[in-house]
Amino acid sequence: MNTNEGLPSIEQGNERFPTREDILAQIRSRCEGVEIHQELSDADGLYFLETRKQGEKPNEFTEYTYVRKGNFPNGLRTADTAIVVCHCVDDVAQFADVVAKYDSETGEWTAL
Repeated sequence: MNTNEGLPSIEQGNERFPTREDILAQIRSRCEGVEIHQELSDADGLYFLETRKQGEKPNEFTEYTYVRKGNFPNGLRTADTAIVVCHCVDDVAQFADVVAKYDSETGEWTAL
């Protein structure tokens, strides 16, 4: 059984990728006071960056996650380079939304 059935083919080619600083600037423009929780990189640079900000209650936090499109060693597979926001309570996601996508041809972010 093919577990990738229905997923688009992803090619890296000669695409541009945002820098760590650009990614953090995009996240911080949406939420001040985030702390880096996890970072993963490969030869092309950063492909996963998870940031968190504590919520009003001890069991709440907001997570902003950057993912670069592609297939990665940890099993992550994404079709778009994007930033996703997720509100979590007791480590369970309550909702998640894509808030920005990166166009690797133009080098521009689009807010959603």
